[in-house]
Amino acid sequence: MQTAPYSNGGCSTSVQLTNGTTYIGMQGKACNHGSDIHSCNSNLSAKIKDSHELRSDYLRHKSSHHQTKSSSRIVPAILLSLFALLLMGNTAVSFFYFQPNLYSADSRLKHSVLYGFCLIQILVNFYKIVASDSSFHSHRVDLSTGLEGRANWTFCLICNQERPPRCTHCFDCKKCVLKRDHHCMLFANCIAHYNLRYFLVFLCYFLYLSMMIVVQTYEFVSEFHVYAIDEMTHASPSLVMFIPFWSFGLLVYGHVLTFALIAMLQINFSILLLSILYCGWMLNIMLEGQTSYEALHDVRKYGRGWRYNVREVFGTAFPIIYFILPVNLSLPSSGLHWEQRFGNINSI
Repeated sequence: MQTAPYSNGGCSTSVQLTNGTTYIGMQGKACNHGSDIHSCNSNLSAKIKDSHELRSDYLRHKSSHHQTKSSSRIVPAILLSLFALLLMGNTAVSFFYFQPNLYSADSRLKHSVLYGFCLIQILVNFYKIVASDSSFHSHRVDLSTGLEGRANWTFCLICNQERPPRCTHCFDCKKCVLKRDHHCMLFANCIAHYNLRYFLVFLCYFLYLSMMIVVQTYEFVSEFHVYAIDEMTHASPSLVMFIPFWSFGLLVYGHVLTFALIAMLQINFSILLLSILYCGWMLNIMLEGQTSYEALHDVRKYGRGWRYNVREVFGTAFPIIYFILPVNLSLPSSGLHWEQRFGNINSI
């Protein structure tokens, strides 16, 4: 029989779970035999109920796993292929088509260096996101000691272990993840405590690269293909380039290349808008000291001012260093210890 300890210090209670695990809980301060013991058992029962619900969710997920096993592998592969195709396609068109026609030799060199730097940052941070491991299993401590320091820890029936606050189970990674924000199919990994900084840098460089492509495409079409738009309509070229489906009229007049360039512009402009919205969302919840789940459920107890929240994600070094070199500096929190806005009650 396995024993699943849950401890806050004080009165302990044992409950037999359906999977044969004995759940031992210690709630609050030392419980007096009387009114406090009722509160102690009620709190424990609530936690066990939550654990049973989580177990039920897992069993439902496991029963349908054989149906989605193949798709769980295919979707990341498709997303990765589309991302690589988009990145390589835009890079080839920019380097060998746009820049030689738009810029002089000196200006072209500057744009190429800047574009290449952004591309390298995207690829390096992509690797750092995939290679980082934020799972609790790889950073766990000796759970046989320090029971009094695990006041707000919960128990994961799926992993059969205790876990610290802000640590949740990922069904795709099949493990509990420290300060988990979400599971990203593109990286086939969770965006969490140890790779969130690389993810934010990745988003910022991808956003800037998308903006460069949109600007270069717009300049190129405006300078070399505006005649095709004038032949089709007397409307402003900007309207034709940014309003979907209007550009299909170019095919009637045989301007296939112009249509392809405008389609490329519209696709990249849509990606740019989505990148702005999502990057803004992620930067905002970082400044608030929240994860996506905490932001959606209005949990603000871990935010302690934007300066502290930025250091919590990027480390004690000046964050700009991550936008130059993707170094692996230590973070102020191990992911097991979280200070709350009104005092520290989660020490370990």
